[in-house]
Amino acid sequence: MASEEMDVLIVGGGPVGLTMAAELSYRGIKSIVVEKKTSTSVLAKAAYVSSRTMEHYRRLGLQQKVMDAAYPRDMSFNASVRTSVLGGSMMWRKKFASWGEIVDGIPGKTFLFHHPGASVAIPMVCPQTALEPVLKEHIEACSNVKTFWGWEVMSLAQDENGVTIRAVCSASSENDPSEKVFKAKYLVACDGGSSPIRKQLGIHTYGEFVIVRACSITFKSTELYTRMKERDQLGFCVVVSKKGSGFLITLNANADFALHVVLPPNTSDEVLQEYVRNASRCIVNAVGVNLPHTVVAASGYNMHALVSTKYQEGRCFLAGDSAHQWLPAGGLGMNTGLSDVADLAWKLEAVLKGFGGPYLLNSYQVERMRMADIARRFALSIGGTEGMEEFRLKILPFLVSNPLTRFVLGRVMGRSLNAQVTLGIDIVLGFQYINSPVIKHEYDSFGKVKLNASTRTRFVPSSLPGCRAPHVALPDCATILDLFGKQFVLLTIGGEESNLDDLKAEMRTRGLPYETYTYPKLPELVACYDRKYFLVRPDGVVAWRSDCQPSSLEAKKIVSTVVGDTPPKRIPSSSPHPVSHQQPPTLLRDAVTSAGTSFLLFKYTELPIKSLVCIGLGVFWLLRGLHTQRAPQFQQQYSRHRAAICNTFGGSDKVLQIDPRFVGEFHPEDVLVRVHAASINPIDLGMRRGYGADFFRRISRMTRKKFFPLIVGRDCSGEVVAVGDNVKKFLPGDLVYGAVSFARQGTHAEYVTMRESELAFKPCNVDHREAASLPWVAVTTWTALVQLGGLNRGNARGKQVLVHAGTGGVGSFAIQLLKAWGAEVTTTCSTGNISLAHCLGADKAIDYTTGNFATTLKEYDLVFDTVGYVYERPSLSVLKCFGNGVYVSIRSPKLYLITRFGTFCGGLLFSWFYRFKVAMNRLFYGRAFYYSIAEPNAEALEEVRGMVERGEIRPLIAAVYALDEIVSAHKHVESGHTRGKVIVTMV
Repeated sequence: MASEEMDVLIVGGGPVGLTMAAELSYRGIKSIVVEKKTSTSVLAKAAYVSSRTMEHYRRLGLQQKVMDAAYPRDMSFNASVRTSVLGGSMMWRKKFASWGEIVDGIPGKTFLFHHPGASVAIPMVCPQTALEPVLKEHIEACSNVKTFWGWEVMSLAQDENGVTIRAVCSASSENDPSEKVFKAKYLVACDGGSSPIRKQLGIHTYGEFVIVRACSITFKSTELYTRMKERDQLGFCVVVSKKGSGFLITLNANADFALHVVLPPNTSDEVLQEYVRNASRCIVNAVGVNLPHTVVAASGYNMHALVSTKYQEGRCFLAGDSAHQWLPAGGLGMNTGLSDVADLAWKLEAVLKGFGGPYLLNSYQVERMRMADIARRFALSIGGTEGMEEFRLKILPFLVSNPLTRFVLGRVMGRSLNAQVTLGIDIVLGFQYINSPVIKHEYDSFGKVKLNASTRTRFVPSSLPGCRAPHVALPDCATILDLFGKQFVLLTIGGEESNLDDLKAEMRTRGLPYETYTYPKLPELVACYDRKYFLVRPDGVVAWRSDCQPSSLEAKKIVSTVVGDTPPKRIPSSSPHPVSHQQPPTLLRDAVTSAGTSFLLFKYTELPIKSLVCIGLGVFWLLRGLHTQRAPQFQQQYSRHRAAICNTFGGSDKVLQIDPRFVGEFHPEDVLVRVHAASINPIDLGMRRGYGADFFRRISRMTRKKFFPLIVGRDCSGEVVAVGDNVKKFLPGDLVYGAVSFARQGTHAEYVTMRESELAFKPCNVDHREAASLPWVAVTTWTALVQLGGLNRGNARGKQVLVHAGTGGVGSFAIQLLKAWGAEVTTTCSTGNISLAHCLGADKAIDYTTGNFATTLKEYDLVFDTVGYVYERPSLSVLKCFGNGVYVSIRSPKLYLITRFGTFCGGLLFSWFYRFKVAMNRLFYGRAFYYSIAEPNAEALEEVRGMVERGEIRPLIAAVYALDEIVSAHKHVESGHTRGKVIVTMV
């Protein structure tokens, strides 16, 4: 079997993969590109190249080639909304200048997505079908890049030294073997939204799935091009009609077009394929006239709004659509992917050449995942959620049938489209890596990272650390951006070339390649670069700035930070998506407009009242959405993952099953945790059998959630992969452990959503399996002993405490906790566990199989009963009478009574029964009586974390099972008498 070996292996030959190869070649890194297609793409899914991407291509020497392949220089670009391209009514239209007019500096001209003065590069309309050949030709001319077209990756393996993949060729011959092995030190997956590499790595996505479905058609029609050119309609056309909705894009002067037909999210695969097979009919419906045309390619696809839970797994990285996907929004999908590889390429170079630190590559995920989340929210704000798409697909075609509503909607949609071409500048050029661990941030008086002033509609150049270095024209070059690229740059403004000697010396010592530039205080330069000294990264991002020269110690800290030598610090940041509140005058104007529309329709048409009301509400809703123009705080997101579910009650071997695509909810106040390990508790077995079903169903009704499918599991240990907008404490990448409440789905799944109040940071001296054995027993014990029993570190010393079943999960934890607090602990256990009880710290261990503890024990301060009703009466007899004795049992009969008599009657019986016992014990014996129900408690988990790290508590594990062995794990716990906790691992 033949093999190939390079520094970096790139899987995927689309725009992102090819650009990654070009970036690495530019930096002198050898790479291999493996693509399963035999040639470049024939479908024009992406058509817009942003100004930031053009800056990258300028640095790579590709700017002119991309411009030559783009939309013609002298052809204007039009945006319009019509009921059909040629045969329907014009609802709205805006004419933009050609990009040649912008380059020539003709005043008063505006270009699509262009912000004058923001960049030296002009955004281009360059379809994927034209961009890929340019990139392919470039990298095939590079001596340090090898390309393999028509090779599909079948398997992947990685270790501490590198990555190995096995690929098969779709068109093998005797001279070209059908199978190859590719080896590299690192792998970058640029293999699209369905990413086989991401799936092999076990990385999932979260967000909103299948907002709409679509059929993408690339076709050629000279007649259509001629007619649209005569009418000055070439460009972008949104089509809204009863026959269907979509948008048509003119790709070039060669009469190539891309049509995207938008379909409801519940469209079946069969119907979608029918659209693909009948692509010609879709073209005729959109154009409105049957003109000669040739279908080049057609394909169905889903529009999501997703971000991967991780960008890195070992030596493998995700970039482009394999890391994020969203609705079409001005090319943000492809361009965000191209910025991904610009960020990753220089970091791979730094590590491979030896000047990158051990934490540098980890910063790729931190920087780029946040930018992907911002872009996804922006795409949803202008492209809409599933509800908006349903409205567009079902109601808009009805509204456009009337001339008056067609006129109003044309203006509304036109204003929305016009706004889209000016929005998102903060994503393209005004971004800031505010949580990056390899940036020397500046902080305000409140200790928060200083933020730049760019907004969705207004770009403010900023040289703050973490921002893109602003474009400024210099006397000796067209832009200061031309100084940045292959090396770090030390920039001095208004100083001497001999300045920054300590920083230069430290960079030389560390092996950093750098160049120095010194400029006088030019007005246009000082306006953007408002400090004296700057350190700019190879990707053109400001890494540090100051008005003072750093000392030798400060210089060392700066260099250690920017190359990733030091462990990352936690940098919490506020939500980067402020809500734009609508002003009352705007609300009033929108309400009057919508009411006026309904009144005119009532007066001049015969539409029924119900239709008029729907039209009025629809117009108001569209106007309100246009005026607020906000990126939504997600009310609900989703993740798809494997989970152990129950669809009914019963035995483990009958009802437990693995669902490979369970859909979990994720809300703004939630933390999405990738579960590494979870434990099995007795309550899990009870819930699976139906114990307390009425009670849990009532909770489900109160929270408006379906009870089935049910996932059990109350605690876990894992890694935070995403946080909701309202979460303040945790950040992606944090290692946590926690216990989830009964009102939420359980932890026996690859992912779980939890509240901040249910989580704490994982103890650093134990692994995930050991950490997963702690949370539920910790909160159970804490609720019983601290909240009800009144014990704590300050008053427990010398107290006599009896713990039943001291070698079980809860009992073993309670013994260690009490001994750490100085209590005198007695426990009951079986003969074989006597020695284990003493090892845990128990002062006295009683064999319950041979002796009666009630006859030998007296005057105890507290009894912690983990067994239940059988031990209740004898346990009460060993307590101090009228001496503040406390009995606490975790075996409450509440669920038993609810299961037997129903929620109302069972709850009422428990209340009477419980109150009677409490009163009898207090009146006649002077002792307290409690039934304890565990409650998630982050403060308790934080206290336990400290005790584990100090060695005061040691996790006790009985057995470990994989998720696929969940049935065996349940049976193990059902067998009883386990020594410690049974753990299920997900990773």
